[in-house]
Amino acid sequence: MSVFFLGAGNSITRGSEINDTEEPQKIKIPLSELNGALTSLNLRNRNTHRELTVSNIRIYNPEERGELVPANPASKAADAELEIDGIKITRSSNTVDDLIPGVTLNLKAPGDRKTEIEIKPDTENIKNSIIELVGYYNNLMAEVQILSRNNEDIINEIEYFSDEERKTAKERMGILQGEISLTQLRDRLQRIMTNAYPWNDDNRMTILAQLGISTNTGAPGSRAASKLRGYLEINEEKLDAEIEANSTILKNLFGYDTDSDLITDSGLAYELDNYLKAYNETGGIISLKTGTIDRSISRTETDITNYNKKLVKTEQDLKRKYGMMEGSLQDLEKTSASIQNMNTNNSR
Repeated sequence: MSVFFLGAGNSITRGSEINDTEEPQKIKIPLSELNGALTSLNLRNRNTHRELTVSNIRIYNPEERGELVPANPASKAADAELEIDGIKITRSSNTVDDLIPGVTLNLKAPGDRKTEIEIKPDTENIKNSIIELVGYYNNLMAEVQILSRNNEDIINEIEYFSDEERKTAKERMGILQGEISLTQLRDRLQRIMTNAYPWNDDNRMTILAQLGISTNTGAPGSRAASKLRGYLEINEEKLDAEIEANSTILKNLFGYDTDSDLITDSGLAYELDNYLKAYNETGGIISLKTGTIDRSISRTETDITNYNKKLVKTEQDLKRKYGMMEGSLQDLEKTSASIQNMNTNNSR
């Protein structure tokens, strides 16, 4: 697999061997190892049924910084070398982000001592993701309420609406009233968000209420109507405390592998995704519903066009018949006048 040969004057130097693979390879050839200036780059492929493609050839001075070349460099740039768990690793940059999933190492200076790395969960990002999920859920529940019910109290209860959004919501209120799929969607989502998802024997951290997220309906007998619409409220103080204390197990509430096959098959987020996929995927419930409505609109438009044509034809027929009747009436009037004239003449 030696295919690269470098010419320098009258000598030819064999380059490094390449790997026998179809994947692109990056080959570096230090010209400083040549006995003289580079005069040619030779490719010799003696492998039957193997093709060699070369692209992006570049000859450069690694000591250059833009157009500047140091006359007497104190040091030369080199690859970063580090050792993790006894494994030696070389990288071309001091920023290493491909060793530990989700972690970027920024190497500052060389050292002989071992360094222990403590990786902590990003609690702020966890909190923001949970709040975002609850926000999307509440927005969807509000949308379902607006479309499926004809009650302005639903809109008045939504404090974050602008005047324009409130006006638009009133115009759309109840337009899908009686649509059973919306009722099913609302009820199923409420169950998913309030169900327990046990992943261990002591049922630790299995429901959203343990994070301070619940419908907060209040004491029996004093429940406001708005509290019964399925919206979730967040006790931020409790949420912060639980994330800080249980961040390592919190993920199991949202997604958990029950049979150790490395595939998530349980949890709140898994159930949400699995259920909503039937609605928003191509050929799903929403797609079928909109397709049915579009076909109904198309049929109605076709019926309107046909009725308009029929009305035009009926109008033309009526005008023709009216003209014939008017002509017959004129003929009768002429006949009547003639008879009267005859009677007059006979009486004389």
